[in-house]
Amino acid sequence: MPSARRLGTALVALTAALVALTAALVGAPGAHALPGDPPIVLLSPADGQPVAANAGGVPVSFACPDYHPSAADPGLVYGPSQYRVRFDESPAPGPDGLLGDSYDSQTADNAGGPNCSALLDALGSGPEVVGGRVYWQVLRSVSGGVEASAVRSFVVVAQASSATLKVPSRIWGGYQGLYNVKLAATLPGATVQLQRRSGWSWKTVASRRLDPKDTDLVGTLSAGKRTIRVRIVTAASSFVAATRTVTVRRARGGSRGSGYDGSYRGRAAGERDDQRLIASGGGRTIRSFFARYSVFCLPSQTMASTTSFKRLRVAPDGSVVGHRQTANEFELVTGRLTKGRFRGSVELQSPQCSGAGSLDLSR
Repeated sequence: MPSARRLGTALVALTAALVALTAALVGAPGAHALPGDPPIVLLSPADGQPVAANAGGVPVSFACPDYHPSAADPGLVYGPSQYRVRFDESPAPGPDGLLGDSYDSQTADNAGGPNCSALLDALGSGPEVVGGRVYWQVLRSVSGGVEASAVRSFVVVAQASSATLKVPSRIWGGYQGLYNVKLAATLPGATVQLQRRSGWSWKTVASRRLDPKDTDLVGTLSAGKRTIRVRIVTAASSFVAATRTVTVRRARGGSRGSGYDGSYRGRAAGERDDQRLIASGGGRTIRSFFARYSVFCLPSQTMASTTSFKRLRVAPDGSVVGHRQTANEFELVTGRLTKGRFRGSVELQSPQCSGAGSLDLSR
């Protein structure tokens, strides 16, 4: 058997060979164009500058002059096509001694003239839309490796235009209300929060993952004049998308009348027991709510789904809002209880299944 010393020597030699091979493949940093050639100059954004998020990509610009890559061939001249940009989430150098490449290298775009540009574009799922600090560095090919610029950073600020917050036509103090948020932006993984002003601070009333189309939130406010807002939180930043002042009505206690109480039944798929509930307390409470409805589940299957609530509160105007929420699933029941009839809808939203059904129950 070879001695431990010989094995150690072989291991050192192998490591050195791998390092040399890696350097040959990636190009050694620290090489330069010929003396007198113009350097790489980063133009914009300025170091540390905030820039607006853009689903189409965040641009950077830099000087990309012609240069001589090799002292052995002084007549050889390279131009903008030899420049490329690295974008990374960290300023720490990668295995090649250069800035890392979290978001893929981008080649220079030159429309004529001395300057070039490149786009930070992670296909709509990276910091160009969700925000965060990004580090960048420009490289150009030279004999023996690459020449690298200094490393700069910029801060992408997530934002949304045309944000709308739809509130209930009547909001009752102490009763759940349905709020809907629409954003003209794509923010993968973001959370939307419904908040109310509380003195000098804001309290979160409801929160869930932002839906790409629109997001339903269920929250409860106390009676009075209330200022509410929508806050969007991404992995790297947060911003306020909409603010409104609403009047929350004071809900008086007492019965709506005995004519509302009793057992209600309805049909969803041909069976009368597909929908049922019991109204009590003079039309102020729904108990033993049950409904069956259809949902579509990935990859391509329609399935029956059921939902049940032990108790739902009925607002003074007969409106009902109930929901069940987990990290990945949101189930919503809305409707109105009138004498002898309940009409509304039930809806399920989840990554695997989604669907809705109408509710029509009578005594």
